[in-house]
Amino acid sequence: MPLKRTPPPTKTLSDTDLKNAGVAEPDVDLSASLQNITKNRMKRKHGDAEMQEFIAEMRTMFANFVSDQNSKLQTLQETIMEIKEQNSNTQTFIDMISEKYDELHKEIEKLKEERRENWSYIENLENKIENIERNVSSSKIEIRNVPVLLKENKEVLLNLVQNIGNILNLQLQKSDFRDVYRGFAKPDKIKPIIVEFSSVLHKEKLLMLAKKLRKSDPNSLNTSRLKLEGEPKQFFLAECLTARARRLFYLSRDFAKTFKYGYCWTSYGKIYLRKKEGAPQIRINAEADLTKLKNAESI
Repeated sequence: MPLKRTPPPTKTLSDTDLKNAGVAEPDVDLSASLQNITKNRMKRKHGDAEMQEFIAEMRTMFANFVSDQNSKLQTLQETIMEIKEQNSNTQTFIDMISEKYDELHKEIEKLKEERRENWSYIENLENKIENIERNVSSSKIEIRNVPVLLKENKEVLLNLVQNIGNILNLQLQKSDFRDVYRGFAKPDKIKPIIVEFSSVLHKEKLLMLAKKLRKSDPNSLNTSRLKLEGEPKQFFLAECLTARARRLFYLSRDFAKTFKYGYCWTSYGKIYLRKKEGAPQIRINAEADLTKLKNAESI
């Protein structure tokens, strides 16, 4: 028969026994410790709630920030797209303007070329007209500084020219004349007498004799020898120039006076200059020739 053993009885040690046994009593009160732990857990729970609230607030702020940034980014993108569209329109406009400019430039160059051609054509026409007028005037002379007579007509003027021929020892017949009349002049100037001969030879001979006589006696040609009333005045015989040649002759005389050219004269409607006796003659065809001479004299 099995043996039944009972466990030895458990002896509970009291605080006195523990002390007697040499076991030290704990310094910390267990209830106080438990209370502290509970308080710490409560504080941790309170801190976790604040942290959760802070995190939630930060999430809200971040979401608002992201939303605001997205809105600004959207606005910026829209602005950029608008600028791109404006730039595209501007580029299109610039391209159109550039094409128009190229077209206008070509048109201007074409007009310039046409202008040069037209100017060359006009210049050629003017030269042809000048030559025609010069040929028409090739047999004409001007008698300047002869006062207007009281009863003046072609017959009186014709007799006056014949008297000038007599002074120059040149017998002129009525058949030697084609026409005689007063030309045009400024209101304060005496109108010249225009004499058109039937032959260029008569004109050249009359001018040559007048030049020769004036060279020998500068005062030989005056109105007293024509038996005209009033104070005696010198009169002059010269070629009848065209309007263009008359202006060019005026400019040439002014140039000769300024730059001390000794001679300036006309021959067959053409204008010449000479610096001094023995120097080569210079033909003046246009104002550009005088400009070149001025530049040369200024060097």
